Amino acid sequence: MEKHEELLRIKHLKKYFPTPNGLLYAVDDVNFSISKGETLGVVGESGCGKSTLGRCILRLIEPTDGEVIYQGENIVGCSKEKMKELRKELQIIFQDPYESLNPRMTVSQAIQAPLIMMSQNRQEEKDRRRAENDYKVNLKTEIMIEDLYDKVNAILAKQSALEKRLQTEDKNGRV
Repeated sequence: MEKHEELLRIKHLKKYFPTPNGLLYAVDDVNFSISKGETLGVVGESGCGKSTLGRCILRLIEPTDGEVIYQGENIVGCSKEKMKELRKELQIIFQDPYESLNPRMTVSQAIQAPLIMMSQNRQEEKDRRRAENDYKVNLKTEIMIEDLYDKVNAILAKQSALEKRLQTEDKNGRV
């Protein structure tokens, strides 16, 4: 049996929110691992904690308890600067892609946002990289100028969410 390199291990992850009626157990003792080349889909009813789990893993919200081990390092407790770098490699792709897009932005603006936030490269390089990835996920140039709120459909939104991941995938810091 071939041994796979473990990329992510979640151990006893918990996120509790205080409410007037006591604690809300949004994520309670979640455990799993993902090896290189694997994909994990988290499914469940609305409000069951799927998004909260993803946000805890990325430390967009702090977990109550547990470990998030990425490439052998527990990233719970890492500095904000370290997490900013790690988020270039980690991403949530929501089932409802509209949740990950700003309806006030064009598709082009939404796709370029990760490049602008994480890159020091010249605008020409950002445009070239975006166009290259547009082609990879089959986004048409004329769609780039349309208003998301009025024009984009679920397939297009999922494509642009995937392209956001492609924008930041270079592990050497090149965008």
